[in-house]
Amino acid sequence: LMNVTEAVTADLGAACSSPEGQAALVLARLLDGGELSGSEHAQVSRELRQAVADARRKPQATAGDKADELKARRAKRHRA
Repeated sequence: LMNVTEAVTADLGAACSSPEGQAALVLARLLDGGELSGSEHAQVSRELRQAVADARRKPQATAGDKADELKARRAKRHRA
C-alpha cells in the first residue's frame, strides 16, 4: 500500500521541485503522520488537492528556458 507522500511524488514527478509541488509534499506528509483530527484531515486533504492541481498546471521551466529569458531581456534592454 502506497502512502500519500509516495503517491504525490509519483503523480507529480519533476513538478515536486516547484514551490507548489513542495507545498503538496508538506501536506501529504501531514496526512501520512496520522495525527490530524477528522476536520483537520478534511481541510488538509482539500488543500492537498489544490496544491497538486497547482503543481500540475504550472509549466516547469528548464535551465535553458531561464537562460533564453535572460538573453531576451538583455537584448531588449540594449535595443532600447
